[in-house]
Parts: sequence; C-alpha cells; structure tokens
Amino acid sequence: MPAKRSVKNEALLTNREVAERLNVSLSTVKRMRYAGELPTIEVRGTRRVPLSAIESILRGE
Repeated sequence: MPAKRSVKNEALLTNREVAERLNVSLSTVKRMRYAGELPTIEVRGTRRVPLSAIESILRGE
C-alpha cells in the first residue's frame, strides 16, 4: 500500500493537464501512471497527479 502524504493546498492535475505541461500524449501520461512514474491521488473516484510531481519531472529529478 502506498504511503499517504498530505496534498493540502497543492494543485492536483488531470491526465490532460499533465499531458499539456509535459508536452506528451494522453497515452504517454497513462503509461507513466501505470508504470509508477507518476504518483496519483484518488479524488472522488478519479485519479489526479500532484503538481509537485510534474515539477520534479521537469527539473529532471
């Protein structure tokens, strides 16, 4: 089970928003999620990606 972390006051992005920020396709975003490369958080039955995860990828971390 993944460790819970606080995302209070953090932006949570949809797959489409992630794709736009990373300049990749929706398929690539989904593949990254399923491979565990993008952490997700469940919000009312949907999965969202914390903005901090996208910023880490863009910084090369």
